[in-house]
Amino acid sequence: MKEEDISWEVVQQATDLFFSCGPLEDKQNGTLYLPISDLSKGRITDSNVLANINVKDLETTFRLLDVNGDERLTLEEFIDGFGQFLTDAQCTQTAKVIQKRRSLEEKAKNQEIIEEATRARQNSVVSLEILQELLSSTFYNTIQSVLPKTAVEFDALINQASKEIDEIQKSMQQLQYKLENHTENYHRSLEQAYSELDEKLAQEEETHKLRTEQRSKQVNMEGQRNLAEKLEQLTEWQQKIGEVKVKMQDIQAEKDQNEKDIACIRLENDELLESIDEIEQALDESKQTVEQLQTAAKLEHIKREKVDVSTCEQIQIECEELMQKLDCLRELNRQLRDERDEALHEHRTLEGMNRGSLLDEVNEVFGREEALLKGSAGKGAVTCQGSTTENCTTKTRETGTSILFSDDTDCEYDQPWINSIKTGILSSNGHQVERMAFHELRIHKQQIYETLEDDVL
Repeated sequence: MKEEDISWEVVQQATDLFFSCGPLEDKQNGTLYLPISDLSKGRITDSNVLANINVKDLETTFRLLDVNGDERLTLEEFIDGFGQFLTDAQCTQTAKVIQKRRSLEEKAKNQEIIEEATRARQNSVVSLEILQELLSSTFYNTIQSVLPKTAVEFDALINQASKEIDEIQKSMQQLQYKLENHTENYHRSLEQAYSELDEKLAQEEETHKLRTEQRSKQVNMEGQRNLAEKLEQLTEWQQKIGEVKVKMQDIQAEKDQNEKDIACIRLENDELLESIDEIEQALDESKQTVEQLQTAAKLEHIKREKVDVSTCEQIQIECEELMQKLDCLRELNRQLRDERDEALHEHRTLEGMNRGSLLDEVNEVFGREEALLKGSAGKGAVTCQGSTTENCTTKTRETGTSILFSDDTDCEYDQPWINSIKTGILSSNGHQVERMAFHELRIHKQQIYETLEDDVL
């Protein structure tokens, strides 16, 4: 309801009632309001109009007037709400006053009509009484005796007047009866209108009460829902605050531990710095020592290179001598093979030679070879003994180790040993080579024995 639709008197009454409740001032907006949630802040008890009203009912009414639901009833909301109530109340009261005034006016008019009818009836009765007195008077008797004709006319006039008075009385009685019926009907209809108006007012009051109760229930439900939401939010905030407190305690504990760790790290850092200084000093000393050692190693390396060069030259000379010795050994091997062939040939040609004498000769040949190998093993090298043949003469030198074979092939030597001779680098495992050569010689001797036995058989 707009303020322009409310009368000025209603606005003034609502404004006076609002200020009588002791409104508070909003410093931000500069507006006046009534705190619904806490009516004790206002001067409700100082108001003569609202002093006898229950605070709970007043709070419910104020909540119904609070349109935006911000728990603050402003002057505009108060004027709109109470202006509507006051306007409705004034309309109802005005209707009652108008109906009552009309009823009183109708009663007054009916009373005047009744009084006029009563006066007319009384006047007619008085007139009849006057006529009756006149007819019974001596004057009428005198006129009737003296002037009979005039008396007859006077009687006719009196009779006519009596009839008219009777008719007037009858009409007045009918009019009074109709007036009484009309008044009774009017009062009945008025009472019916009053009862209907009371019923409508009761219905309006009941509807308003139901609306108020519904609005109150809705407001209570909204308040309970808001309260539940606020309680849930409060519980969540309390949980969050508890979590934050736990986290703060953890952070504080971590902070204390970090401070302790930082102190320990600082001590370790100081110790490490001292150790680094010591290590740097030791490193400088080590650098000097390393430089000295490198210088000494370079000098030693140069000396070793010189010694290695001289050694290589000697080894090269020895290799050349060993190659010469190798040729001598090949020649010796060839001679031994020829001797073996000759011995076999003699054995085959001589029928009278027995088996024991041939074996003795073979044993004698291989005995000489074993003696040569054992003598070279005792001295650390194989010694090639010089022998004079028809084709060549060799000199005796201590040069190296060889492996002698008594088969039809030329003398074969161990390939690693030959490679070492060619490159000038001799192996230190000479005794192993000599043992292998001796073993091969024994195997070869056994093969010769088997061959001789086969030939004899």
